Amino acid sequence: MITNAIAYAQVRGQRLWVRDATASADALRGMSVGDTVIPLFEPTPYHGDAGAVELAAVAAEHGDDVQTLEADYVALVGTSGAVPFLLGVTAAARTVERGGVGVVEISVQERSLSNPLSGDDFLRLRSLDDSVAAQFKTSTPLLRVAEVTDGLAAAVTEATTPGRDDAKLLKRYSLVDALTDIDAVAKLTAAGRTPIIGDRVFLVGRTELPGLAVSSAAGKLTTTPDRIAQSPEAVKDILIDAQRKAAAADAFAPEMAIKAIEQIIGLIQSGETVRPVDDYRSFYDIAVLPRLVTTALTLQKRPMPADVPTTSGPLTHGLPEDLAAAIANLAGLTVEAVIDELPENFTIERSVLAAAVTALRSGKHLLLGGPPGTGKTTLAEALCRAVVKSNYHVATATADWTTFDTIGGYLPDGASGLRFSHGVVLRSLRTAAWLVIDEVNRADIDKAFGPLFTVLSGGEGAAGRTSVLPYTTDEGPVVIKWASALEASNSTYVITPSWRLIGTLNVADKASLFQLSFAFLRRFAVIDIPVPNADEYRQLFRQWLSPASLTNIDELLAGSLAAISGPVPIGPAIGRDLAEFVVQGVAPTASGSPAFVTPQEALAAAIRLFVVPQYEGQPGTDGESLLNQIKMAAPSISSQSIDDIRAALQQVALT
Repeated sequence: MITNAIAYAQVRGQRLWVRDATASADALRGMSVGDTVIPLFEPTPYHGDAGAVELAAVAAEHGDDVQTLEADYVALVGTSGAVPFLLGVTAAARTVERGGVGVVEISVQERSLSNPLSGDDFLRLRSLDDSVAAQFKTSTPLLRVAEVTDGLAAAVTEATTPGRDDAKLLKRYSLVDALTDIDAVAKLTAAGRTPIIGDRVFLVGRTELPGLAVSSAAGKLTTTPDRIAQSPEAVKDILIDAQRKAAAADAFAPEMAIKAIEQIIGLIQSGETVRPVDDYRSFYDIAVLPRLVTTALTLQKRPMPADVPTTSGPLTHGLPEDLAAAIANLAGLTVEAVIDELPENFTIERSVLAAAVTALRSGKHLLLGGPPGTGKTTLAEALCRAVVKSNYHVATATADWTTFDTIGGYLPDGASGLRFSHGVVLRSLRTAAWLVIDEVNRADIDKAFGPLFTVLSGGEGAAGRTSVLPYTTDEGPVVIKWASALEASNSTYVITPSWRLIGTLNVADKASLFQLSFAFLRRFAVIDIPVPNADEYRQLFRQWLSPASLTNIDELLAGSLAAISGPVPIGPAIGRDLAEFVVQGVAPTASGSPAFVTPQEALAAAIRLFVVPQYEGQPGTDGESLLNQIKMAAPSISSQSIDDIRAALQQVALT
C-alpha cells in the first residue's frame, strides 16, 4: 500500500477507509481480522489543495492538529518514504458514509517495529515481488492496496532489526558493461557482487543494449528478450526527438528514461565495468527503457507539430500518473513484455502474442478463442499485467447474464428505497481497470452487452462523447463518457484511451458468438490460440511425465496424446493436469503402495476427471470416438476403466 498523511491520520484514528466502488475498496473487503497490512508511506504528505482539505477534515475528526500531524509525518517517513510499523486488522471491512460519500473501512491497530524501514529498502526486499514493487514506483494521492506473499511481513520485521544481513534481505541492482550474461557474471564477481537469486542487472554496450538480466540461481544470470538494437547515444536522441513530437494524449513522459540512459552513457565513458544502482526507483527507469524506446520509435515518425517548441524541455500532460503510465505502457507494449508476465514453461506461438500486442496497441479489444486448456485466461491476465499491472478485474460470464451483470441496476438500499449498483463493466471503468471476461460467449450477447455496443466502439473522435444510460443516482443520470481522466462522481463512468476489455471463449462455442451478434464482434480483434502440434505435445508430455521415472512410457505417451487429440481438442493446461495426476498416482507413499497399480490406470482416471468434462454438450458419437482412440493407443487400460470413462461421457453428452 502506498499512502500519504491522509492515511496516516486515519491510522492514528485506528481506521483505514477508501471510496467505495474502487479496486482498493474491493481489496479492503477481502481482509479479515488478524490480517496484516504493510503501510508504505510516501514522502509527500498530500497532493494539491484538495488533499490539504481532506487532510484537515480527517485530522479534525480525530482531534489532531494539522500542523503537528504534518510535522510528525515528515519526521516519520523521511525523504524516501517508510514502513514505520505494521498494521493488524482488528475488525472486518464495512461500508459506511463519510461526508455524503460511501466508503469501505477497516479497523487497524499498530504493530511496532524495531526501526522504521525506508521506502527504498522496502522496494528492494527479496520477498517483495517485482510486479508488486512496480506499482509503488511512482507515488499517487490514492490509497492503493495489493496482495503480497505471506513472508513479506516477516521480512519487513527482520529488515528492521539491528545487524541485518543486507545481501540476504535486499535485492541488488547493477549496470554492467557486458554483452552476454556469462561476461556480466564474471565482471560482477570480480566487483564482489556475485549474483544472488532475485538480483537484477542491466547489460549495456557501446553499439547496443542487451537489456535486463535476472538471477534465478546463485551465480547465474538469464537475459530477457528486451534488447535495444541501438547505441546509448542513439537511444537518447530517439527519446528526445519523440518527446518533441508527442501530443498530450500520448502520455509520453521520457524525462526519467533520459536520465536513465545518461547513467548508462556515464558508465561507458567512465571506463568502469560495474556500477551499483541499489535504488529500486532509479533501476526501474533503466529496466523499462525497451518499452519506452518502442513507443518513441513510433512517435519519432511523426512530423514536428508547428505549435511544439523544438527544445527538449519536459511536456506536462495533466493526466493522473496511473493513467499516464497505462497509456505509455500500452503504446510501448512488446511481445517480450508479455512473455515476462507469462508463467514459466507456458507454451504459445510468438505469432499469437504478436497479434494480440498489435491489436491492443491499435485500439482494439480482444477475444481470445481456442480449445479448453490452451491458456486463454492466463494469456489475458498476462496482457493486462504488462500494461496496467494489477489494475484489472476478472469475471466469468454465464447464460443468466443480463445488463444487470454488465452495466448494473437497482437494488434495495435497506431504507425502503433503491440504489444503483454497478455491473462488471462500470466497476472496471471506475478505476480504468482492464476487464477480463471468461467464457464471454456463454452469455446472451445482445441481452447482456447490447447497450454497450456504442461504448465499446470508441475510436477516433470519441473524446468528449457521452452515452446516457437509463439509470439514475442521487447525482443524476448514469453516464459513460470518453475522456483522458477519471471523474470523482458516482454517476459518471469514464472510458480512458488505454481501457481494454479482453474476452475468452472456447473454440467449440465460437460459432454461437458469430451468429449472435456481428455488432458485438466488430469491436474486437478475434485471436485463435491453437493447441501444440503432435511433436510439440509429445515433447511436453515427456517433460511432464519425467518426474515419475518410468522406464517405458511409449504407451503412456500414446494414450495421453489420444486423450487430448480427440473430437474435442484439449489444450496443454489440461494435458499437464493429466501428466501430473499420473506422476502423483504412481508416486511412492508411506504405506509402500502407490495410489494406482499401473500408470495406465492412473491415466484412465485422469481422463475421466479432466478430459470428460470438456465433452459436456457434445454428441454421444464424439465420446465413442474418443474411447476408440484411447483403447487403440493404450490397450493396457483395463476394460473396467474404459467402462468408467464411457459412463462419465454418457452423463455429459447430448442424447
